[in-house]
Amino acid sequence: MTEPSNSAILPGWTEVSRARIFTGNVFKSMGSMESDTNQANEQQQRARLALHAGILIAVFCLVVGLSWAQHGRHFVEKIITQLVLPCGAVWVMLLVVTYWALITQRKWFSLPLLAVFLFYWTTGCTYTGVNAIYSLERRYPAVSIDEVEPLDLVVVLGGGTRSNVDGQAWLSTSGDRVILAARLYQRGKTPRLAATGRVYQWVEEQTISLAESAEQIWTDLGIPKSDIMLIEGRNTSEELRNLSQWMEDQSPQRIGLLTSAYHLPRAMRLAKANGLDLIPLAADQQAGTIDAVPLCLIPSRRGFRMTELATKEYLAALVKR
Repeated sequence: MTEPSNSAILPGWTEVSRARIFTGNVFKSMGSMESDTNQANEQQQRARLALHAGILIAVFCLVVGLSWAQHGRHFVEKIITQLVLPCGAVWVMLLVVTYWALITQRKWFSLPLLAVFLFYWTTGCTYTGVNAIYSLERRYPAVSIDEVEPLDLVVVLGGGTRSNVDGQAWLSTSGDRVILAARLYQRGKTPRLAATGRVYQWVEEQTISLAESAEQIWTDLGIPKSDIMLIEGRNTSEELRNLSQWMEDQSPQRIGLLTSAYHLPRAMRLAKANGLDLIPLAADQQAGTIDAVPLCLIPSRRGFRMTELATKEYLAALVKR
């Protein structure tokens, strides 16, 4: 009897093997096509990123060229310097990362990043800072000493001085208020000066109060201690409250309230709340002039500082402080 062949015993195995080979070839072909597609997508992505990088570089070169043509080389040097300083460098990095996230359509990452970038930009550029601080300063113009009527006392709110552990005092960024008071005294506009402020417990290096540091500077300028009065207070509210209590035992006087121009609206509001009728004297004008575009649009320490000062004043007004 003749034995059956393998193909006769397993007639379906040949067809199964062929199907497996065909399926494997199909998957290999699909994998190859998918790999080619991925490579093509990666190349398109790289080309797209290169295009957008070229656009950013072209825009930067155009801005630099226009700035050079309009304002000269020194203005361009200021722009580049501002961009490499910490505030400007962080802005550039945020700009690049936000732009990359937007063009790659990373929705859940790009939108929060865009919000951070816009917040950083708008609060840090000098254009915003100058306009924010000017909205406060415009209420009280700068003092012209010749036009000031004689006063019985000029009260200078603390904040225009600093000191070290050795008790040595010097003017701070708001020191114009201290100097303006001395000028008023030396020009015969007032016979007495008063300085406010106290030692802050959280400042370890501070050994003399803000009032004492102002007194030290005034005496160095030739003003006798007998013509200087010190008023304590941890903040503007306490200083004006203490001034109000002191004035209860005094006869009616013409008293000037001297502080930074941006701070004067809040100081006058608090003075009125304490029943004080004071004459505003604005010093330390912060706004000044705005730099030309694009320099005024680059975040800087000055821009952040002015925005912070203005925000603090508006928040204080909101909470009635």
